[in-house]
Amino acid sequence: MVFIVEMVSVAGDPDPGLRAQFRCHYEVWEGLQELGRRFGWNPLGPVDNTSGQPVGDYEPTEWGVEKRVVAEDAAKWADALERAFVEVPTRAESPRPPLFGDTMALDDIIAANEGISQALVGEFIRFMRHGPFYFAWDD
Repeated sequence: MVFIVEMVSVAGDPDPGLRAQFRCHYEVWEGLQELGRRFGWNPLGPVDNTSGQPVGDYEPTEWGVEKRVVAEDAAKWADALERAFVEVPTRAESPRPPLFGDTMALDDIIAANEGISQALVGEFIRFMRHGPFYFAWDD
């Protein structure tokens, strides 16, 4: 298992300049949360995709039982990351050896190995500006 978190916009196809999907390594997912908190994001917490009831944490689950970040939470998280942007390194240094495998597609290799950088944070902000999104482990 490569520990990639996959996020998909609830709204489907995005407006020009926005993203419908975003993928990153679990350590990056946790790092983006921590960075947001340091710059004023107070997480509302995700909800169950089916019931809409709070589920408490941002730990990914399997597809079919995915969690959803609501629009207000995504917007506030993006706002916090915009405030943090100047403190984010322009280039990420990975703290671990590269992850790859014979069956991994190129986009999986990139998602598994990319660290937190201004480019990644900028892409994640653009993704969250599209509104609510589901997240789960990439299968």
